[in-house]
Amino acid sequence: MEIKEDENNLLFNEKQSSLKLSSDINEYKWKIILIVTSFIIFITAVIFVLVLIFKADSSEKEDEIIVKDNTIILYYEINNIERIKNLIHSSFIEHISSMELANIDKGSIESIDPITSNYTFKEVGNYSLFIQFKDNLTSLDYMFEDCTSLKEVNLSNLNTFLVESMSNTFDGCITLETIDFGDIITSKVKSMKNMFSYCALLKSIDLSKFKTTNLEDTSGMFFGCRSLYFLNLQNFKTEKVKNMGNMFTSCYSLTSLDLSNFNTKEVTDISSMFRHCYNLKDLNIGNFNTEKVIYMNELFKGCSSLNNININKFRTNNVIDFSSMFEDCSSIEELDLNHFTTSKVTNLENMFSGCKNLKNFKISKFDTYLVTNMNNMFSQCSSLISLDVSSFNTEKVETMSNMFYECSSLLSLDIKNFNTKNTVDMYGIFSGCTQLKSLDLSQFSTSKVESMINMFQNCASLTSLDLSGFDTSNVISMKNMFYNCVSLNNINLNSFNTSKVENMGFMFEGCTLLKSIDVSNFDTSKVTLMNGMFSDCNSLTSINLKGFETSNVIDMFCIFSQCNSLDYIDLTGVNTLNIKSYFKMFDGVKENGTIIYNPSKTKTEIYNIFPEGWNYVEVEE
Repeated sequence: MEIKEDENNLLFNEKQSSLKLSSDINEYKWKIILIVTSFIIFITAVIFVLVLIFKADSSEKEDEIIVKDNTIILYYEINNIERIKNLIHSSFIEHISSMELANIDKGSIESIDPITSNYTFKEVGNYSLFIQFKDNLTSLDYMFEDCTSLKEVNLSNLNTFLVESMSNTFDGCITLETIDFGDIITSKVKSMKNMFSYCALLKSIDLSKFKTTNLEDTSGMFFGCRSLYFLNLQNFKTEKVKNMGNMFTSCYSLTSLDLSNFNTKEVTDISSMFRHCYNLKDLNIGNFNTEKVIYMNELFKGCSSLNNININKFRTNNVIDFSSMFEDCSSIEELDLNHFTTSKVTNLENMFSGCKNLKNFKISKFDTYLVTNMNNMFSQCSSLISLDVSSFNTEKVETMSNMFYECSSLLSLDIKNFNTKNTVDMYGIFSGCTQLKSLDLSQFSTSKVESMINMFQNCASLTSLDLSGFDTSNVISMKNMFYNCVSLNNINLNSFNTSKVENMGFMFEGCTLLKSIDVSNFDTSKVTLMNGMFSDCNSLTSINLKGFETSNVIDMFCIFSQCNSLDYIDLTGVNTLNIKSYFKMFDGVKENGTIIYNPSKTKTEIYNIFPEGWNYVEVEE
């Protein structure tokens, strides 16, 4: 029995081994099948992708990659725009037939010679790039725009015979130092707008060989060339040019500029032409024909070194904008503009602002009938002793803010004929006129005025003001209105309507000679700020605020500070419950006096700072 049982066990084990072997063989077969299938699928996919690429690029030449020494040349067909748009501006692409380039961002380019194929890239070694232009190249617009590492450009052999535009060609090349134009042809070019704008390191430009007989636009041509000190425009033809706006703006290093050969008979815009040429001392524009010019705004703005400008031949019969024309021309001492025709002018804002040394001034023949803006017109003309504006027609003027601001040498000012019926803003109009002793404002119409902020601020020589004709019904702010009028001893405010006024902060601060101020008619129901309103009124002996409605006031900081003659204050109607700022409210007042107040309207904290030694009189309404 044992032998038979052993035989049965042996047979069973052999059978099991056979089944296992069979199972292993089957598993191995399936693995082989899976691998083969995967390989077939992969090959099929690769072939499919290659077919798609071949079809997609069938109209293009295949990319050619050449590696020789340390030079890499990548060839792309021009219609592969995505690969080259970071180097060449998209509007320029249409003029290229083919190009070889290193696929490097244009910001890495340091030098370019598209003819000799010499391109150098910042921090990535030497590369070669060749651009083959179409024979009918008509534009160089934006060709090297924002190549921020570009230092050298050689265009001496470039065929530009058909080129009509060079707008923004080198715009933004902030490190560009040298341009070789050779005998470049520019005879058909119509626009050089912003051609060299923001070429901040260019020190010299010689355009003496440029033929510009068809040129129409030079606006912004040298804008921001702050290192440019030499510019040869000797043979520059401008007889067809219409726009010269911003042409030399911010050419900080230019000290002289001879434009005597410029023919400007067709020019309509010379706005900002020399703006911020800070060091320009010698400017020859004596032959300028300005008969068609419409815009002269900011023409000489910031030319702080110019002390003489020959504009005797200027004809301004078509000009509409003179704003900031001479702003900050701080070296000019004399201007005679009586030959100017201003009948079409609407804007005189900042025209002479900052002319600190201007002493002799002739503008009495200005026709200002259409002018709407005289903001800052004469502000900071601190050397002017006299100014004749008696013939000014101001009936359309809407804003006169800071018009005579800091005319600190002005002894008299005749403005009795000013028609201000449409004026809305008189902010700081006479502020800083420290030598003015009187002002006749009897004809001033102020019914539309909304701002009288700083109106007479620092008029230190004014002794009296008759404002009885003032209509202040629309005024919103009187902040600093009479601030530091230290000689003012008489003021009539009986006609004042303050129903819309919200700010009376520092209104009378520093009126050291005023012994009384009658504000009994003031409507203060909308006022929120009274901080420093009467501070430093050293001669003021009493103040009656009985009629003041101050429930909306939140700030009375220093309202009576340093009123050291004050011995009577009537606060009967004054509500201080909502006051948030009351620091130094009575600081520096006399040691004895009388204060009348309503306990139910007086904040405890304010009661606690009432001046010591004073007689407190409680009154209930």
